[in-house]
Amino acid sequence: MFAAGPGEHPPVTISSLSRWLAFTCVAAAATAAAAPPHPEPRVIVNVLSVNGPHAPLAVQRAARLAWGRIIRCYKANDNGAKGRLELQLRVSQVGSVAGVRVGPSTLDSAELVRCIADSMQGLAMPRASTDSTADIEIHVAPGDKV
Repeated sequence: MFAAGPGEHPPVTISSLSRWLAFTCVAAAATAAAAPPHPEPRVIVNVLSVNGPHAPLAVQRAARLAWGRIIRCYKANDNGAKGRLELQLRVSQVGSVAGVRVGPSTLDSAELVRCIADSMQGLAMPRASTDSTADIEIHVAPGDKV
């Protein structure tokens, strides 16, 4: 092993790496334990596939902007539900959701499923040369109690 010269970092050894990793893990655990509660319902929106010219990442970014709409449906219809819903969106070339088809769902509330599906209608999307279809999944769960 070579000694570090002026202005150089000392070589990384297994023991120094272990100490750093242990410190990092302890610090991360302390931060997680001190994290404030998350009172809003938890919502995850993922694009599973896009069939057409719309870029999947751009569609996903736009679909995730429906978070507020999904939260309103959740609070109005079934505050406490936990599950997953698949939707097929028809994304128009002019940049909006022009149609929504409900797919499989593990949510017990038909009203919640319908509200979420309806809330996606008209959502702003990127523009493209022609229409596309996007298959998305939405996971919902209650937030932390405060």
